[in-house]
Amino acid sequence: VAAGITDLRERLAAEAALRDVVPYLPTDAIDVDLRRFADATITTPTQTRPNRPIRRMLDLLGETEAVLLLSHAFNEQKLRLVRDRSVEGSLRTKGVFGADAIDAVRETPDLRALLADIVATEVAEIRVAADPVPVAVEVTDDRTHLLLRDDEGIVRAALDTDDAAVREWAETLHEEFWTAATTLTAADLAG
Repeated sequence: VAAGITDLRERLAAEAALRDVVPYLPTDAIDVDLRRFADATITTPTQTRPNRPIRRMLDLLGETEAVLLLSHAFNEQKLRLVRDRSVEGSLRTKGVFGADAIDAVRETPDLRALLADIVATEVAEIRVAADPVPVAVEVTDDRTHLLLRDDEGIVRAALDTDDAAVREWAETLHEEFWTAATTLTAADLAG
């Protein structure tokens, strides 16, 4: 009985913590019990700070020495930060992005130049996913971050946690996509 009550309390606590972001969680892609996110830091936009989720991700990315990236989209601010830190050699990056994300960057000259600079470094490798990428996730030195978007692609929240099971899931998912992906080269970005 005690175990059942404890389980129920954990489920209710997780539901309360995640209630506002559950509609945006890619639950089909998340292969870990959602209760593992109950203590996550949830950052949502506000009327005066609509960019709060992106800012949270950038702050965490600015503090790490290594990152695993897996995403279906690029954010210009993140691309610029990864470029700057990769060029100076202070960030090791292994990124896998959907083909649509790479195509969108390729079509925008200033973004293409940023990505070309990243690809040219020795501390970063970017790959193009063979399959559609279902989730935007980053694994840094000590945090796992998810960027949650609605059906129209609008960022609704950032979720980050130091939970070991979430990290293991994210690392495994990244490795699956990494293994099947193809390396992006400077020639691929020549425009």
